[in-house]
Amino acid sequence: MSDAPPRDTLTRWTQYARGATDDTSSISIMMAERLREELIPVLQGLGQSQYLAAASTTFREAVIREMKSLIRQHLPSSTNNDSESVTSASMRASGRRPTQQEMSNILSRNLRALSPEDPEAFFIKVYCGIGEALRRLSVQVKVLLDVISGMKTSSNVLTPVQSPGSKGDPAVRSPSLSMGYILQKEITQALNMSSLLVQVVDKAQSEITKVLRVRTEQTVRLGLTHFLSYFTPNGLFVNECEAVSGHPGEALKGIVNNQIHDFIPLMHEVENQKLVQKLESEKWERIDFKPQDALILAHSVQSMTTDPSAWLGYTDFSTAGLEAEELNLQKTPHPYRADECC
Repeated sequence: MSDAPPRDTLTRWTQYARGATDDTSSISIMMAERLREELIPVLQGLGQSQYLAAASTTFREAVIREMKSLIRQHLPSSTNNDSESVTSASMRASGRRPTQQEMSNILSRNLRALSPEDPEAFFIKVYCGIGEALRRLSVQVKVLLDVISGMKTSSNVLTPVQSPGSKGDPAVRSPSLSMGYILQKEITQALNMSSLLVQVVDKAQSEITKVLRVRTEQTVRLGLTHFLSYFTPNGLFVNECEAVSGHPGEALKGIVNNQIHDFIPLMHEVENQKLVQKLESEKWERIDFKPQDALILAHSVQSMTTDPSAWLGYTDFSTAGLEAEELNLQKTPHPYRADECC
């Protein structure tokens, strides 16, 4: 999936969330036609050799492995680079390899030690990689179902060629009928491929949820900017999962919602403390009301009914939004960032 830049994927998801039409349909159609031409002789051969069900199982397992790989390749190291830890010293002294539990503990510790920017980059890479994989997989599954469904009624696949004299002879017809029954059963099992997208979404989100859960304590204590930059890709990814498979997945939505509920009171407490400190240290005197102050006031009034776009520029992953935010950061710091507010 490396041929699809994450920035382009995020732009497409953002536009799709705003109601734009999907402009990748023509590419999917061309890919589907090429895939169909390649699959027909392969599936016919698998059907005639009664390996269709086994092949579909192998394909399903390969897809699940690939989804896991798309996540794991971006994870931090699960080896212990801390020379001062007791575990590391013990393993070096004994020369033994770490156990699976030890590697899991090390990975969890390394995930918690990431800076606020590192998880953002990790989730964007993972979500975009899985999203592009799901989109391609959906095309493959549709073509597979279409071709296999056609094999059900294709006499040249289900039934061997019979001579005119053998049509009325049950003894001659029975092997053909037996083969047809077996192949029908193979095809019925292979048609369970329609559940593959749902299974892949559940598995991918299950693996991602493990990472989210490990970093919960760090996530709920992020500043507002970093939290929104973390939350937005999660929402876009859930939307993409539902658009492709018809199944949004509940695990990912559940843990993100819980983190939102934990984040809000913590942010409220931190901002209240900052406000109190600012009021106590503020030197009250007459100052001129500058245009920038008027803009801040206008945004505050607008926030009573809707979120000002200037406040949410860093949650816009469209190309225009990203470029505008980069330009804004080059000019002046954002007045409402949690780490600069008050």
